[in-house]
Amino acid sequence: MLGTDDSITPLLHIFHDDPSPFIRERAACGLALHGMLTRRQRLTAVPELARFKGDPPLDDKTREWVVRALSDITREWPGENPR
Repeated sequence: MLGTDDSITPLLHIFHDDPSPFIRERAACGLALHGMLTRRQRLTAVPELARFKGDPPLDDKTREWVVRALSDITREWPGENPR
């Protein structure tokens, strides 16, 4: 399943819902930088990541990872404040 379109949704769920900060960070890196996913595949995660950015239940650190993942995928930095 790694490197396929089908791997995006599970990584998004893990990034959003896993209780372990370490696992959430690894899922974020997998979405944003993973060499097994093409840029086109990573771009499909952008709408859901953008939704995560404003999701109140997420902690500040996870929101920072969301912004970093969006930046890495889109190659744009959204500004100084990662919230």
